[in-house]
Amino acid sequence: MCQTADNQLVIALCTPLMKRVHALLGESAEVMVVDSPGNGTRLNHHLFLLLTHSSAGRLPLGAFLTTSASQDAFSAAMQLLQTVFPPDRFFGRPDGPVVVMTDDFTLLRQALRESFPKATLLFSVSHLLRAMWRWLWNSPNEIPVEHRSHLLSSFRGLVRAPTPAALMEAYSRLMEDPISTQCPNFVAHLQEVFEKRAEWAVCLQDQLSAMKDSAHNYEESATRRIKDKLFYRLKSYNLTQLVKFVVTKLEAHYIHRLTDAANSRLQTAQKTSKTKDADKQTILQADKDNYTVTSASNTAVSYQVDMSISCCSCPAGVLGRLCRHQSAVARVFGHDEGGLSLSLPPETRKLYYQIATGLDIEAKGSGRFPTVVAKPAAQPGRTAAVCANEVIFVADTVDTIVDTWCEQTDSSLMEPEPGALKQRLENVFLDLTKKLDNPEFAHSITTFVESYESIQTDDELASSLSSFGQRL
Repeated sequence: MCQTADNQLVIALCTPLMKRVHALLGESAEVMVVDSPGNGTRLNHHLFLLLTHSSAGRLPLGAFLTTSASQDAFSAAMQLLQTVFPPDRFFGRPDGPVVVMTDDFTLLRQALRESFPKATLLFSVSHLLRAMWRWLWNSPNEIPVEHRSHLLSSFRGLVRAPTPAALMEAYSRLMEDPISTQCPNFVAHLQEVFEKRAEWAVCLQDQLSAMKDSAHNYEESATRRIKDKLFYRLKSYNLTQLVKFVVTKLEAHYIHRLTDAANSRLQTAQKTSKTKDADKQTILQADKDNYTVTSASNTAVSYQVDMSISCCSCPAGVLGRLCRHQSAVARVFGHDEGGLSLSLPPETRKLYYQIATGLDIEAKGSGRFPTVVAKPAAQPGRTAAVCANEVIFVADTVDTIVDTWCEQTDSSLMEPEPGALKQRLENVFLDLTKKLDNPEFAHSITTFVESYESIQTDDELASSLSSFGQRL
């Protein structure tokens, strides 16, 4: 941890699993994506993840937290990361990865350019596509609803062009497209995006010719959904809580994911006979990626879902979040939400198990590796102990002990019964109502009511409710 000249805090993290990704995964020398779960917490704390690609989806290389989104804070974070990375960082490539991908964040990109001067900085294609999706569905841009999916599909073909000639051909074709010509705002926006093609078109980077497939395959990873499964409450977290989140729940997520990959367990929403007929009747498939989903609460309303970039036209989906409409499509049509391959070669499965646990062992006679169970360390310094059918994983320090994924008593992950929760909520407000008779509570309750009335969005309400009563 360090402090900038303007008293902003910066924390850099590289957990034991992250260090093993650096040391053991060759892809860490190729592509690194810098991603953020959101736009910062309500306390203006920002969490960024450094990730690389693999056949098991995105894997972490590091993380940093700042209390400011300033140039100084990002530069300090990059310098601090260099002190926590392992000696064999980026698979023995100390200068950093060949490619660094980010969204269009100038201050962050400048800090990355200073820290990794030999790397090629590109805009993340997935961010580019989602940004275009949001632009198309933004009403002031005046794009007819019936044209949005077509324009996005054509734009996708442009950004994924395999050669410079194909890129120019796709651009010319899209500019002359009859639907495009009906949307002058889209044409103007497309011209602005195309002017920056040197910063996002992999096909224009001659030195990256051998890595074009890797870069695009990385962008296809469906593991973005962990943002919604793990990061949904971060807006109410303080800095200490964010650090704990990274070294416990996030670390546990990747251990769980890698051991599943090692044992060929595919995490996906497969289509099964249990799928409700009602779900099928409310979804209209346009092609393998695009669907129209009728709202469950109002059958007169429908939403457009693009599974290739995990976006939906509903209020949550437009912001890039996982929504019930995407989940319904995945459930009915069997879209992979996990991104794990069932046909990994034995050496890859062994590698993933080693990254997850730190153990270099062979699979058992059944072809499966021992189950991982995370437990507190009884004797500091031990990394793991092998029992009959399980591995007791022990973190290197008490601060990085991983919570077990099997523990069902974690109240933060449990869904209460709707009826019981409603009764508890009624009891809370009944208790507050009784306290109105006490003059000492009148002012506090008035402030509470006024704060509630000033909330304008569901996101603000959810964040406020999550942090209520916490000492930050």
